[in-house]
Amino acid sequence: MPLLRMMMRCLVVTLAALLAGSGVASAHMQPFDVCLKGTQYDAAITRDMTEGTGFSVNGTPTFFVGKTTAQGFEGFRIVGAQPYAVFQQRIDQLLK
Repeated sequence: MPLLRMMMRCLVVTLAALLAGSGVASAHMQPFDVCLKGTQYDAAITRDMTEGTGFSVNGTPTFFVGKTTAQGFEGFRIVGAQPYAVFQQRIDQLLK
C-alpha cells in the first residue's frame, strides 16, 4: 500500500473515531469512504508528488518567491506557515 494511501487511511480512522462521538450519522461518512478507497485520482496525486519532490518540496505549505528562468528557478523557497514579515523580507531582497 503506497505511503499516501496509508496516511489517508489513518486520517479516515481518526476522523471516523472523532465523528462517532459527535453524533454525525455514519451515512455521511459513506461517500467520503468510497472516494478514499477509489483510485481514480492516484495518477494525478503521484504526478503532483513527483513534481513537488523535484523542487525539494517535502511538506506543506511550501512557497516559491521569485521567478523562473531558462536555467530553473531564481529566488527563495519558504517552508512552513510563516509570518507576513518573512515574505516581505524575501520580496524586498528580490526587488533590490
